[in-house]
Amino acid sequence: MNGPDLYSKNFAVQGFVIGIASQQLVATFAPPSGTFSNPHDLAVSYDSNEVYVVELNPHRVWKFVNSAYRNILALIFTDVWIF
Repeated sequence: MNGPDLYSKNFAVQGFVIGIASQQLVATFAPPSGTFSNPHDLAVSYDSNEVYVVELNPHRVWKFVNSAYRNILALIFTDVWIF
C-alpha cells in the first residue's frame, strides 16, 4: 500500500499484491474511484481471501475479496463502511 504524496497528485494511491515466490507484482487494488484518499491501516483475513483497508479523512473501511479468474489474482471491491 502506498500513500498520498504531499507534493504531487500524479499517481494513484493503491494496494499492491506481490507474489512471494516470484517477488513480482501480481495485482493492484483500489476503491471504485481508482485511488484511496488517505489509507492508514490494512488487515488480511485468516484465510487471505479478504483485505480490509482503513482510511482516514474520509473515515472509511474498505473490504476487498479475492476473486480467482483464469488463475489471476484480483481483489474485488465488495463493501464500504463509513463512520
